[in-house]
Amino acid sequence: TDSFRINKNGVGDRLVIAGDGVTTVYNDFTIDNSSPEFYMTTGSTHHNWRVAAQEVVNEGFEIASQPAAGGAYTNHLVILGTSGNVGIGTASPDEKLDVAGNVQVTGTRIAVINASDPIVRVGDTDTNYSGTMRWLSSSNVLEFFTRYAGTYYTNNLVLDRGNVGIGTSSPSATTKLHIRNATSNSYATLRLE
Repeated sequence: TDSFRINKNGVGDRLVIAGDGVTTVYNDFTIDNSSPEFYMTTGSTHHNWRVAAQEVVNEGFEIASQPAAGGAYTNHLVILGTSGNVGIGTASPDEKLDVAGNVQVTGTRIAVINASDPIVRVGDTDTNYSGTMRWLSSSNVLEFFTRYAGTYYTNNLVLDRGNVGIGTSSPSATTKLHIRNATSNSYATLRLE
């Protein structure tokens, strides 16, 4: 038998708490507060969980956990209302997906698709130094370039239908390796030791 039941004029259940403790909510469930929270406590030996809005992050939807021994809640996932950016391990995501930590993919591919020059960049926290792989949409070649002390050095390495270019974005179709001295706009020197 039910231990608690809420309905409207005896018709149409809104909330039912059964004798076995199972709670059923019909229709919408709303928490009306400037920073609403919903807690799930799992016992003294497990993590407790909190789902909240604007508890720590302004305009943020947050999922956080608390250690079994108690203490502060730590946000694991944040979604910002204005930008829609999602943060995992960070409360201030700068991009659509911002992960503070390592990422492992067990599928067969990672695709970066954009209408104009999609890139994959690697680097540390100093954005003046980095390495980038870019698909040049205008010429349909794959380019690798670097940034050193804030200056971009493009055409470090270009792949074009099996041909390789160094210092040029359009390697010759008649040679497998095309090296160009971009600084003096002349032929480059190849040194072998």
